[in-house]
Amino acid sequence: MGIYEVLRRYSDVEHPLSVKFIIEKLQKEYGMEAERKAVGNNIRVLLELGYDISSYQENRKGYYLREREFDDVELRILIDSVADNRCLPQNDARRLVRKLMDLSNVYFADQCRSLSNADYANHQENKEFFFNLEQLERSIRKNQRVSFIYNQYGTDGKLHPVAGDAFIVRPSRILHKDMRYYLLAEKAEGQETFCFRLDCMTSLTVLEEEKAEPGRRRRKSPPPEAWAAVSLCAPAADGREKLSILRMDQRFAGDVADYFGTEATMHEIAGHKMEIRIRALFGKVWRFIWTYGAQCEVLWPRQLRRKVREELEDMLRLYQAGE
Repeated sequence: MGIYEVLRRYSDVEHPLSVKFIIEKLQKEYGMEAERKAVGNNIRVLLELGYDISSYQENRKGYYLREREFDDVELRILIDSVADNRCLPQNDARRLVRKLMDLSNVYFADQCRSLSNADYANHQENKEFFFNLEQLERSIRKNQRVSFIYNQYGTDGKLHPVAGDAFIVRPSRILHKDMRYYLLAEKAEGQETFCFRLDCMTSLTVLEEEKAEPGRRRRKSPPPEAWAAVSLCAPAADGREKLSILRMDQRFAGDVADYFGTEATMHEIAGHKMEIRIRALFGKVWRFIWTYGAQCEVLWPRQLRRKVREELEDMLRLYQAGE
């Protein structure tokens, strides 16, 4: 497949390859000696196998690979998505970008060279992220429990355990929302569901099922306040989108569409206002409300409206105390 690799890496419609160029690359990069006739025969075999290659007989210029698994626009979208994904560790994001760039030719890589200087400062630094994701997928398939240390970010910007003991749960689902990965898991079979951020998990171990034995000591579990902290820092623990209804001025319609997309529907009402019905995770709606403050009124659910009011009252007391 040396000839195919040369075509893949060095050819496109603007850069057809001569037989001489192909022979030179085969020798230089793969240590393969080839004659002109052998190159032509191998390209005919590739054509018979279904590879879309334009030939000298067709274009009068040379050989080039006409169609690839991903075109350059598709690859650019994938690369930008990876580079912008905060949940990936910096080094892993760079590695994935390089792999995607290698799927095209050297000319595409040159066009994307500016990405090598992209700002990865907002990427998290938990190097266990990919291992956690792989192990959790396996444990869900096999219905196995896992143990891990769960962490929160401290004022130093680093992860610190929320408890001294490991959390032991039975994973049920991995959820991807708002550029983060979450694990939905039960504390025990049929018990309450908790939600954990994958980038905050370390020292993850898949557990073998333990047989019940008289006198056997149970594993220590984090205290109730640690479990409560997990619920506070994650989106809706059951992973289902909740209905929220907001009222805003119609001039914010574009902002709503940008932030929620198809999760929101807008209806015009009197006074140049609009009613917005949103089905999204609580955390996402909560951040939107505080972004727009007095420009956004919560109509439903009542507990969310009450929580916003209580938060505002706490803020008012805080600022009044400082005067």
